[in-house]
Amino acid sequence: MSRLRAGIGKSLLTAECIFLPANDSCENCNARGLDCFSSNKRRRRTGYGRHSLSYTQSPPFNAPYPQAEEAVTTDEQTRLRPHQSLSIFERSSTTQFSGAAAALGNTKISSPDNETYIGRAHYLDHDTPFDETQARDATVFQQRQPSRSENAVLQLFNAFEMPTRAVYRTLLDTFLTYCQPWTPVLTRGEMDYSHQQTPPYILCQSMFLAASRVSTAPSISFFATPDHFYRRAKALFFMNHELDALTVIKATIMLQWYTPVGPEEVSYDAGEFWLRVGVAIALQIGLHREPPLGPTASVRKRVWWTLRTRDALMTVAHGRPRAINREDTNVSPIDPRDLRDAAGRGDGQLFAAYTTICCILGDISETCSRNSMTPSKHKDFENLLHAWPSQVPEHLRFPLREVSTETYMSLQSQLNLRQLHLPYLLSLAIVGRSLKNENISAQPIIAASFVAGIFRDFLARDEIKHLAPIFSRYCIASGFFLALSQPLNEVWTACQSDMEIFRRSLQELSRRWNSAKSGLRALEHFISMRDKQPRRASQKVVWLTEHQMRFFDCFPRDYCVIWDSLYEHCRLNSTATDHFDGTATTDTNIPLVDTSVDDDVTSDHWALNDLDFEQFMWTNAEGWVSNI
Repeated sequence: MSRLRAGIGKSLLTAECIFLPANDSCENCNARGLDCFSSNKRRRRTGYGRHSLSYTQSPPFNAPYPQAEEAVTTDEQTRLRPHQSLSIFERSSTTQFSGAAAALGNTKISSPDNETYIGRAHYLDHDTPFDETQARDATVFQQRQPSRSENAVLQLFNAFEMPTRAVYRTLLDTFLTYCQPWTPVLTRGEMDYSHQQTPPYILCQSMFLAASRVSTAPSISFFATPDHFYRRAKALFFMNHELDALTVIKATIMLQWYTPVGPEEVSYDAGEFWLRVGVAIALQIGLHREPPLGPTASVRKRVWWTLRTRDALMTVAHGRPRAINREDTNVSPIDPRDLRDAAGRGDGQLFAAYTTICCILGDISETCSRNSMTPSKHKDFENLLHAWPSQVPEHLRFPLREVSTETYMSLQSQLNLRQLHLPYLLSLAIVGRSLKNENISAQPIIAASFVAGIFRDFLARDEIKHLAPIFSRYCIASGFFLALSQPLNEVWTACQSDMEIFRRSLQELSRRWNSAKSGLRALEHFISMRDKQPRRASQKVVWLTEHQMRFFDCFPRDYCVIWDSLYEHCRLNSTATDHFDGTATTDTNIPLVDTSVDDDVTSDHWALNDLDFEQFMWTNAEGWVSNI
C-alpha cells in the first residue's frame, strides 16, 4: 500500500493515499499539501511456496488462495501458473491456504439458492396486482471483493489450513458415519477434492468441527482441536467469505455440534445461536416454502427438515420458544428419495422416521411449556405415538426375539437404531405423566427404564463418545421420571440400577459436553429434594393399561430391568378401581389442565407437579438442562 510520509518536526505523519480513476494525484496528499511517496512494488516469486493473489482479479474457479508472506497489493495482479495449482493431497504434511476469497468460485450469485423470498402480497388486496420481482434491482450483482482487513483476520485464524489426506479422510468418514445420518446436509461429491476444485472452506472447517466432536482419533487432535476448527469456521462466516446462502446454512447446522457451554450461560457460540442464524438465512431464501422442481430441490428439503428437527430438539432441551412456526411452512414431509444424492449411505428411511418423531416430541414439549395440554391434545399425541413404530422400516426396528450373530450384524446400524428410538421413549414418558392425579402412571417410569436399557448398550459398546449433546437431555429427563417412584421404597430400590446407568452416561458425556456436568448436578439435586418431600400414604403407581402397553411392543422386554418388580408392586397394591386387568381406558391417565403455578416445594400433593415439576422441567431449564 502506498503511504504518505512527511516530516513535521521530529514526528512522522502517515496517511493512506487515495487515487481517483481520472487523476494520478493522491487526494489525501493534495489536501494536506504533502509530497506523496509510493512504496516500491515488489514482484512475488513463483513456485511451490506461498503466493499472493490480487484483489482486482477474480480467482480461477474453486482455486485455493495460497497465503502471502506480506500484505497483498491492490495494484499487482499475480496469477497461479499451471504447476502451482496443487491439490491439497499433494502437499507433504499440512497445507495452509489463505486469501480473502479462497472459495469465491463456489458462490452462485445468480442461482435460485441466492434469490430471496419475499411474500408481502398476502396482506394486500387480492384485486391489487403486485409483482415482487418489480422490487428487485435489475442490475447485475457484482461479487464483493474482500478487504485487506478481512483477509488479515482469516490469515490470523488460519482459516484455510487444511489437513493431510489421511486426516481429511478420517474426518470425512467420521462425519458421514456419526453426523450425516441426523444432519444430512452434504451432497454426494460436495467434499471431493481435485486439481480443479476445492470445497467451500467454511463447509470444510464446519465439517471438521462436527467430526472432531464425535471422534477420538489421535491424528485429528494432533492436527487441530475442535476449538481451532470452530474459530476458523466462525471467522469465515463473519468475514462473509462464502456468498452462497445454502452453503452458509449448511455450515451453521454443522457448527451446532460445538456447544461449549450449557443453556445456563448466555453464549454466542451455543447451538441455539447458530440454529437461529441458520433459520434466519433459510427464511430469506425461501427454504420454508415447497421447493420447485430442479437440481437443488432435494438438498433444499433436506436442509430445511434438518433445521426443523434441530429446532424441535432445541425446545425440548431448553424449554424455549421455537425458531420456526410450522404454520408458516408448506414444505412436504421428507421422502427417502430426497436423500438419494446425499453424501454417505443416505438412509432416507432413517431420516424420515427421525424427523417425524422429533417433531412430535417438539410439539409435546411446546405444549407442556405453554401449560396447554388438554385431553384432546393428549389423545392426539397418543395416536401419533401409536402410529409411529409401524412406520419405521424393518431394518430400523429392535429384534423382539433372540437372533443369530449373523442376523444381528446384518442389521444396517444398531447404533442408529438405538439413537432413533430415544425421542420416542421420551415422548412416551412426557405424555404418560400425571399432572394432578392422586396416583402415578407406570408409563413414564417404564419408558425411562427402557431409555436406561439403551444407554446400557451405549456404555457396553463404548459408543457414548459418538453421541450428540441432546443425549444428555435424555438421561436427565429419564432420571427425573424414575425419581417419581422415590417415595415407594421397593420400586425406588429396583430403579437404582437404571439411575446408576444415567449417572455413568452423564459422566461419560461430560468428557465432551460441558452441559452434561450441570445436568448431572441438577439430577442429583432433584433426587435430594424429593427425598425430603413428605409422602402421602395413599400414593401408589398404577400399572399400564392395554392401550399403554402397546406403546412398548416394539422393544425387547429385557431392556426394562424394572418391568417385573414394578408389575408385582402394582399387582399387590391394586384395587378394584384400578382396572388392573387391563380393561381401563386411557382416560384414567389423561392429565387434568391446571394453569396454577405452585412454587412451594413442601406442598402436600406429590404427583408430578409436586416440587413444581412442570416449572422445574420446562420453564427454568436454563440452569440445568443439557444443551444441544
